[in-house]
Amino acid sequence: MDGLGRLFLIIVQTAFLCIPIALSLWALLDCAKRPAWAWAMTSRSQQVWMATILCGILLVPAGLLLSGWYLLRVRPAVAAVEGGRLPTLADLDAGATEGHDRHRPARDQPPDAEHPDPHA
Repeated sequence: MDGLGRLFLIIVQTAFLCIPIALSLWALLDCAKRPAWAWAMTSRSQQVWMATILCGILLVPAGLLLSGWYLLRVRPAVAAVEGGRLPTLADLDAGATEGHDRHRPARDQPPDAEHPDPHA
């Protein structure tokens, strides 16, 4: 029974050590299969997330965090848009504060002094 018990232990250890790569691959494949228009509607970049997850595979602890963040926070938003639920302005503003859309100024910021509003 010692040989069978050792084999079982090795199988369990191998399965446990495969969790990070499996989670990262799930996140990467899910990211790749979502259409570009759904990403655009959520103000997030598909290419950035794919590159981030790919780099995270090389750095296991960071990869687990990045893949987990994608699967728990980003994926539901993109999947909702793909399913037909449009994001609200609050959702888009929340995406801007998370750093996903840095080129759009926040609503409560005053206009830039260098570029005054021509319509004012």
